[in-house]
Amino acid sequence: MSDNVVKRVTSSNTDYSPYPDIHLYDDVRKESFWILEVVEKEFGIDHLMSSQIAEILVEKFRISRSSRAVGSTLGKAVDDGFVNKKGKKNEFKLMEKGRIELYLTRSKNPGVFYIEPGKPFSSKMMLFNDILSNMMNKVWICDPYIGVRLLDILHALDASIEIRIMTIQVQNGSAFRRMLIDFEKEHTNTEVRIAPSGELHDRYILSDNGMWLVGHSLKDLGSKESFVVKLDEDIRKSMELVFANRWNVSKKLT
Repeated sequence: MSDNVVKRVTSSNTDYSPYPDIHLYDDVRKESFWILEVVEKEFGIDHLMSSQIAEILVEKFRISRSSRAVGSTLGKAVDDGFVNKKGKKNEFKLMEKGRIELYLTRSKNPGVFYIEPGKPFSSKMMLFNDILSNMMNKVWICDPYIGVRLLDILHALDASIEIRIMTIQVQNGSAFRRMLIDFEKEHTNTEVRIAPSGELHDRYILSDNGMWLVGHSLKDLGSKESFVVKLDEDIRKSMELVFANRWNVSKKLT
């Protein structure tokens, strides 16, 4: 039988519209974070057991997650500082680091994405599906350090897209050049240039309909915690000119 905490939450008519839609996560980690956040904010209960979280998920939101799965997932999050655990009952509390992940991963703000450490494949899929695939006419990339994995991310772009990559250093240059030759057979409007040393610092992606600031090198996206943030149109226009000017004084990779 559900305990009093679970009954209080599941029987309430609380308005959850100020929060991200829990059904969009499809991830036991984010769903558990969501429950911890909402129950603390709306009910003043700052610690929950994994069994309570699992019961609330299924009884209130029709999301089936086992207590064991919730406990295992939150236990790992404790080790990384996203969640705090107390007592013999293993009660969990969401910490600020976990709160940031909750709100910035596919959340209410479509202009900010949180990149989880240790998830390179998921991070690259997110970058393409949510950002690159929506870019119009061109994809201009400024990244001081690139490698073959950048081409892996870009290969699914439409062949009509103009791709410009400006960098300072190419990791495993000979392997990158070989892959670039094959890449250019399918994406004929592609060029890579090497900028003068010291010219590039930030990492960003430009298109006709947006600019995104990237907190970590694209080739290593997901290896460390970082953010991808959309900047406003005025900044996009200004940086488009900056990119073009630097492009003009950069040398084509040969």
